[in-house]
Amino acid sequence: MHLKVWSTEEIYHQLLSRVAPLPSQQQYARDLCAMMAQHINRNTLIEMGMSIDDLPSQSALILGRTGTGKTFLLRKLCEMLGLGYLAVDCSALSREGWKGESLSQKILAAKDAMDEQHFRYCVLFLDEIDKMV
Repeated sequence: MHLKVWSTEEIYHQLLSRVAPLPSQQQYARDLCAMMAQHINRNTLIEMGMSIDDLPSQSALILGRTGTGKTFLLRKLCEMLGLGYLAVDCSALSREGWKGESLSQKILAAKDAMDEQHFRYCVLFLDEIDKMV
């Protein structure tokens, strides 16, 4: 999979051409664009032969009130950039799987459903993680 190197501003301008974020969404839209640029550029370096051990691990925590468009913007960014998108609704999960599937079971099922290359570059979005019991 060949990934293009993107700057945060390039991604943000591409997003603005497809979606008009509300004023309350603009800051986390920019933050999501920065996160996506880092994700793509990290994977491009790995493709170019850099060891994954030489790069910092990558995670992001996106906070915002319910219904503010976090999931929508992230999904649009993944579609726009050609990245796989895996959303797991954690509100129905439990930490140990006592009340349902565990998070690790959901991720392994998604990995089995995707080809290795697609899964390797996908964005894993744990939605409603604050609702896990």
